[in-house]
Amino acid sequence: MSNPITKDRRYFEDLKVGEVIQLGERKLSKDDIISFAKQFDPLPFHLDEEVAKKNLYLAGLLQADGKPLVLACACSLMSSFLKLLAWAAWGSTTSNGSAL
Repeated sequence: MSNPITKDRRYFEDLKVGEVIQLGERKLSKDDIISFAKQFDPLPFHLDEEVAKKNLYLAGLLQADGKPLVLACACSLMSSFLKLLAWAAWGSTTSNGSAL
């Protein structure tokens, strides 16, 4: 009997080496970069465009911390790729108050 929840999904063994799966795109705005930096990494080149412009290595651009980039990738992975897999149909076991 076919499971209606997983009938259109794939298993890891269905994936091919070298297969490319489009995960979509998310652009970080200046406000995203500054908001994150204010809370978690308040270095001047994350917060101040004038400081970034004076730094040759930053190409004169406000620089995002690496953590929101990893988070954006993880969100794309969760929302695009994992919903294609049959095992992901069970959902998350992390709930309010869970220790991570």
